[in-house]
Amino acid sequence: MGIVGELEKSHKILGVDIGPSRAVYHNENSEIFKITFDRYIAYSVINESYESLGGTEYVGEKIRTYNKSNFLDYVKADTFASADYPGEFKHYAFISLNHIVNVVSTVEPKIEKVN
Repeated sequence: MGIVGELEKSHKILGVDIGPSRAVYHNENSEIFKITFDRYIAYSVINESYESLGGTEYVGEKIRTYNKSNFLDYVKADTFASADYPGEFKHYAFISLNHIVNVVSTVEPKIEKVN
C-alpha cells in the first residue's frame, strides 16, 4: 500500500492549477505484483496524472475489466483484431501509484504477489 501525503490546497502541472491533491508515496511495505498475459493484442502505459480512464462500464477498482472503453474503440479501429480472430477480447486496466497500464487481451492475466 502507498502512503497518502497531506492535502495540498493547489497543485500545478505545467503551470495549470488542477486544484487540491494528495501525493502518494511507496515504501518497503508497499505491495508488489507480477502481472503476466500469455498473449495480448495491445497495451499502453500512461502517466496516471493524464489518464481519463475513458470508459464507465467496468468491474473492479485497482484492476478494472472494461467491456466498453476508449482504448477498446482504439484497438478495434487501429487493428484487424475481432471476435473471429483472435477471439473475444477485453480491456484490463491496472491502476498503480504512477501509471495506468491498459491491456487488451483474449485471456485473463495471471497475477502473482511478489512480496
